[in-house]
Amino acid sequence: MKRQAIYSINSHYPVEVQKMINEATHCLTCGKKLSYLPSKDGRRNRGYCSSSCLSANPPKMAYIQKLHGKSARNVILEMLNNGASLATTAALLGVNRQALYAWLSKLDIKKKVVWG
Repeated sequence: MKRQAIYSINSHYPVEVQKMINEATHCLTCGKKLSYLPSKDGRRNRGYCSSSCLSANPPKMAYIQKLHGKSARNVILEMLNNGASLATTAALLGVNRQALYAWLSKLDIKKKVVWG
């Protein structure tokens, strides 16, 4: 029997994130209606209207926003301000620590120590 490889689009994302991307009719970042493209045999853009929208709001970040009903910045700030460590916050959000550090930089979240 010959082995056959099965490839899927966005296979490195969890199933619920893949489902959100595939069902999106509007861009997950800017809200622009996604068009059907003749160059893609009539298939719709997958979740984003452009690569700049994709880099501004990655799929896992968009899923967190959809799940919690508020911006990813507010979700992360709440977790960190309530005493969760970076490792715990990353685990709760379903990303690794390096991705969380990149998000902190992208969202301009910095640690501030207050004495008092």
